[in-house]
Amino acid sequence: MASRGSDDTINLFLIGKTGHGKSSSGNSILGREAFYVSDNTQSDTAHIQVGFGRQQGRKVMVVDGPGTSETRMGMGDAAMKMVQDMEQGICLCPQGIHAMLLVMKYGNRFTAEELGTIETLKSVFGPTFVKDFCIVLFTHGDVFDTHNKRQNPRTTFEDWCHQQIGKIQDLFKECDNRVVLFNNFNTKAMEDQRKILFGLVDGLKSKGKPYTKEDFDKVALGREQLIVRANASRMRREIQDKIDYLVGRLNSLSQCTVLDPVTSGKFEQLMKDAIGLEEEINIRDKGTGVLQHLRQVVQATQRNIESQVKVTQSMLREQEKNTEMELLQNRLKEIAKRFE
Repeated sequence: MASRGSDDTINLFLIGKTGHGKSSSGNSILGREAFYVSDNTQSDTAHIQVGFGRQQGRKVMVVDGPGTSETRMGMGDAAMKMVQDMEQGICLCPQGIHAMLLVMKYGNRFTAEELGTIETLKSVFGPTFVKDFCIVLFTHGDVFDTHNKRQNPRTTFEDWCHQQIGKIQDLFKECDNRVVLFNNFNTKAMEDQRKILFGLVDGLKSKGKPYTKEDFDKVALGREQLIVRANASRMRREIQDKIDYLVGRLNSLSQCTVLDPVTSGKFEQLMKDAIGLEEEINIRDKGTGVLQHLRQVVQATQRNIESQVKVTQSMLREQEKNTEMELLQNRLKEIAKRFE
């Protein structure tokens, strides 16, 4: 288990959506150009990056990961890559992360997409990571300053936070109002910004141990379920194809009028395959429920197989009765002829 580390060390992990200023904020925190920044709407941080610096007498480590909401690959691949990158970022800091900086852009509406991003991060880091380790860092403080100059009376950023309502206020409460505003273009303000941020980090450090690989490993199921949900459409298509194949085989067997050993063996194998497909669904679903409907379809297919076997058996018994009746009638005819 990792220790809290010395008081002069600060380890930070930048997380958030692409284009909200994570890399710029990392540079501001470190006081140097450690991370590449561009105005591209797509993430320029293709891999986990790490930067080191010394500010206000503190040793500072900043991990900058790719933004969430990656648009250059499919949802499933993007989810898998994000999970792998986040794990790599945690491993880069074996002594633990003192604070997760959830980077958000001031002036943007807090929409369902932003809320979804936070839920995704909870799947990655654990359901209590916001409460226990998160600091919300708003970028574009220059926009706040511009808006504030037009206000009469002017308001502080703290007052603005308290004035917010709805889901964003819920987020502030969840992280115990650990919120800071960064203007990454105002070099004169950076020292004060770092001071406020480091004070919030120290508050987290005083509460207990940092976020470690051990914490990350405890919530592995959440990440597995995240990947399952991201791949749900593809998995549904794959399983539906297997169901269609089962149904096609059942339709072929339903044409059989005799239940000889070969036909019986085909029914048995079909049932084994249907049961195996249900087990596959249970494994791949990971408890998310995204494949629940297809599980029900497979269970219905199993019942149909059983029903078809019974129908075929009933047909066979009827055929046997008809054959016996025909033999009996023929026998009676032969006896009748003898008495003519």
